[in-house]
Amino acid sequence: MTINPATLQRLTPHDFEYCDNKASLIRRFNKDTEGHVMTTLHEDGLYRHLRFRSPEIGWGWFDLITWPGHLTINGDMGTYTFARVEDMFTFFTGYINTHYWSEKEKGRGRSELKEHDGDEFKTWIVQDFWDTSRDMDADLTKRWWATIRENVFDRHSFHNTDHREGCNDAVDDIIHEGVAPKRHYQDLWDNDWTKYPWHLEYCMASIVAGIRTYNAVKKAAFLATALVDEEGQRLVQGIIDRVEAAK
Repeated sequence: MTINPATLQRLTPHDFEYCDNKASLIRRFNKDTEGHVMTTLHEDGLYRHLRFRSPEIGWGWFDLITWPGHLTINGDMGTYTFARVEDMFTFFTGYINTHYWSEKEKGRGRSELKEHDGDEFKTWIVQDFWDTSRDMDADLTKRWWATIRENVFDRHSFHNTDHREGCNDAVDDIIHEGVAPKRHYQDLWDNDWTKYPWHLEYCMASIVAGIRTYNAVKKAAFLATALVDEEGQRLVQGIIDRVEAAK
């Protein structure tokens, strides 16, 4: 079966290796964008406007727009503009590098792009408890864990860990119980319970797949032209040979 080079390129698990949202992106991206086809709305050197969408389903579409030194992605998953090199199609290569690429986002920048994540907090507080409590008194360890469970993991807890303030309040209540080592949580604000949002990494995946598709279309067009030129050269040479033979 012949594959249309304008069909959006599929990504592999390796492309998502260093994403904060690796598992969900592997599960969703190729499925969501299956059937997307590239349409060139405008192209004049580094001034490009490419659209990727499924002919049957409107959801999940995105545009890639470039001009010298800039690339904007716009679509159902959001809008981001990046600036780094003259031709931004040469910047987004290889696997998705969220940490580095987010530095080049013009509107916000890396620190503003990251969002608080309650699961990051829960992972941190369990790991912190485990690392600290192994050499503690068994009874005190049980009381400390019971307090963590009540304030962080109990579904009836008053603390909403989906927000930084809720996490701080939960830790304050744990401290108030007096079961954690003295001054154990004094550097609470040094901890970073953030991650890159799913939509940002989804857009980065779209950029990578879109550029690979664009390159595949260009390569197919070049090969087709080269083949036509070669066939034409053989045809002309054949005519010349027949003329020479008739002399």
